[in-house]
Amino acid sequence: MDNSTTNEIPETLMPLSTDNPLEEVLANQNSLFFTPDPVSEATLNLVTDILVCHVVPMTSAFGIVGNVLSIVVLLSQKKGQSLDFLLIVLAFVDACFLIFQSLGFVACSIRQNDVIAARNFLVITLPHVLWIGITLSRISSMLTVVIAVERCLVVMLPLKVKVWVTSTSIRVTTALACVIPVIAHIPVFMRGEIEWLTHPRLNTTLPNLKLTQFALDNPEFLNVYKNLVLNVVFRYVPMATVSTCTGLTIAQLKRYSRWRMSSANDQRDRATICERDARISVTLLRV
Repeated sequence: MDNSTTNEIPETLMPLSTDNPLEEVLANQNSLFFTPDPVSEATLNLVTDILVCHVVPMTSAFGIVGNVLSIVVLLSQKKGQSLDFLLIVLAFVDACFLIFQSLGFVACSIRQNDVIAARNFLVITLPHVLWIGITLSRISSMLTVVIAVERCLVVMLPLKVKVWVTSTSIRVTTALACVIPVIAHIPVFMRGEIEWLTHPRLNTTLPNLKLTQFALDNPEFLNVYKNLVLNVVFRYVPMATVSTCTGLTIAQLKRYSRWRMSSANDQRDRATICERDARISVTLLRV
């Protein structure tokens, strides 16, 4: 994000909280990225402080450890299957997402020694963390779509899957699933920039987040693009695709199951088939 020239800002426009730097950042910057809430500002800042400093870091730590263990297990198997490769990439992306979501904990740690430094860290990193976090979540959605489609093809078209689903096609598709969301979210990243302003009471320059000229010149385009186009392409379409592919896959597995049960010799074989198919269905839903 670009940095503009340093100007003087009236003290009334930049109140500096001596207790919580998150309070000032949220009060001055949230309007650039979020729709205002009817909740009181003090309540919003208190809840956000609890979530950012305590809840999110703890849950993220468990998620990061889980994703790292998943990568280690998948790499140790050395099966070379397309699903393993996709799951490794997905676990890596999810781990990166959780790491960036935990950066607020760094500001909470800095706040213990320097409130102003914590406030500056939040203002400077806020737009980058938001953009990277959103982009990583969209990449995760696209990778989930690729996994769902790949599993659907394996079950629905087992004779053609070896021709269509090759290591090269999987790697190209995975690369596209990572690159397309990054390119698509560049306009969102271009909405804000850092402006260094002089605080009269502190007699120092502080970073301030403001809308770029691009955002000011194209408000309608950005509103439609961010709230409609990106949501449809990277949220609703993946959700519909994954649900459809998973449903088709489970339905086909059930059909195979009925056919195998009709040819089973005794009740024990039928029970084994039912148990195995149920386990496969649960695994697909979890993935």
